[in-house]
Amino acid sequence: MSDENKVALITGASKGIGKAIALGLAEMNYQTVLIGRNQTDLKCVSILIIKNGGFTPTLFKLDITNTNEVRNTIENIIADYGRIDVLVNNAGIYIDGSLDVSEDDFAKMLETNLTAQYSILKEVVPQMKAQKSGYIFNVASRAGKIGFAGSGAYSASKFGLL
Repeated sequence: MSDENKVALITGASKGIGKAIALGLAEMNYQTVLIGRNQTDLKCVSILIIKNGGFTPTLFKLDITNTNEVRNTIENIIADYGRIDVLVNNAGIYIDGSLDVSEDDFAKMLETNLTAQYSILKEVVPQMKAQKSGYIFNVASRAGKIGFAGSGAYSASKFGLL
């Protein structure tokens, strides 16, 4: 299989690290599938990829904490492309604080930064096993190894992912 047929799925692809990874994989001739919460930002990344000579990305505006939407989206990706060669589990949120973070915000951060990542893995790993290949990158942050003052809640979510 040639590189131009390889499919890379990137969550949190509309900004920051996810955007940079999407641009890099597109430069390496991957067909990129971009997932993010902001359609406008995803379109801007898509324009950059196309401008740089990459394949037209597939975009999904998606809240990764919605497991039914995640399942349906990944099923659609597999139906369209027949494979997922690279998963970059990058999406996440940061809420500043430690014990001063509300329980609702802490739960939201755990759901996004840990539970949703697991849900995505549950959908992608069986496909990679069936195709007998694939790479998974879970972006955990340095905060997943070293706790930082004032960001204990975020660090806890990233320690979990690690």
